[in-house]
Amino acid sequence: MEISNLRIRNGWRPLWGAALVLAAVLAAVSPAGAEDLLVDPTNSPYVLLFQDKAYGKVTIAVGDLNQIGGTTVIDTTLTLEIAAVYTLDGFLASNKLSVGQNEYVGKTGVGDFSQGTAAFSGTHSVGWDLNVGGLGAGTFTLGGSGSLSVGQDENIGSGLGAGAFFQGLLSTGSILGFSGNHSVTRDLILGSGLGAGAFTLCGSGDLEVGRDEIVGSTVGVGTFYQGIFSSGIILVQCNIYSFG
Repeated sequence: MEISNLRIRNGWRPLWGAALVLAAVLAAVSPAGAEDLLVDPTNSPYVLLFQDKAYGKVTIAVGDLNQIGGTTVIDTTLTLEIAAVYTLDGFLASNKLSVGQNEYVGKTGVGDFSQGTAAFSGTHSVGWDLNVGGLGAGTFTLGGSGSLSVGQDENIGSGLGAGAFFQGLLSTGSILGFSGNHSVTRDLILGSGLGAGAFTLCGSGDLEVGRDEIVGSTVGVGTFYQGIFSSGIILVQCNIYSFG
């Protein structure tokens, strides 16, 4: 019996050994997860110049991130926290930014996302929600010839924050005369919770909302303004609610 047991155990040893070798090989060839990027005073301004980069998540705490050319892919979230600026600009229509989940502009402090103040702005996609102004103040400027697409909801001024979206117009009031197209798969919400949200549409770009446009909800304050220099099309597939 003892010899038999030893033979059985010995017979399994090559199988266990092969399994361990296979696991080691798989671990060696499996791609590692994309690294996270934190931009703060130690590395700001952080410049991506004609580079293709992939990150797990990107957080701009205090500082600037400038993307000129190339493709940036973020697996999860892009967060502009305390005093943060992201610029997607340059003179190439090939500029691309892809955010897999949520994007926050001014989550707890002041955030500013500038896309396309030059002739070309590239393409910008957000997989889940775009949130401009959460507990802080957020500003988003869309100009140029590029595009912005949001996979779920777009919230401008939510929670206790203040948010402003300028399409075809600089926050200083200067009219760009052109802007990229802008699409939201579900709802565009201006001023929810205790927040305040404002949307200004000028220039030649279109705005398409897949479900409802909600201007002011709960006790929030929302405003939507279409400038006299706006030549784009506004398309809301379902309803427009205005609560002030």
